Amino acid sequence: MLQSLDERGNNLLHVAVQNNLKKMCSLLIKASDKSGGGLETLLNDENHKGMTPLDYADLYKFVPLADWLLGKGAINGNGAR
Repeated sequence: MLQSLDERGNNLLHVAVQNNLKKMCSLLIKASDKSGGGLETLLNDENHKGMTPLDYADLYKFVPLADWLLGKGAINGNGAR
């Protein structure tokens, strides 16, 4: 379920970040970590446009959320932290 994608290739974390839902992001990351469902994949998955969840936090200027994602090990679509 955590790795489900929409028609644009966004996973659930992409959507939570796009809506600045930090609590939901936290729940998704905890669930992924507990289930062994690929925390790094959830954090750094690129959608069809090559955008990661961190890219969206930067794009929409959700600075506290972007900083939080970086602390969890997120990278952007260019592989930068």
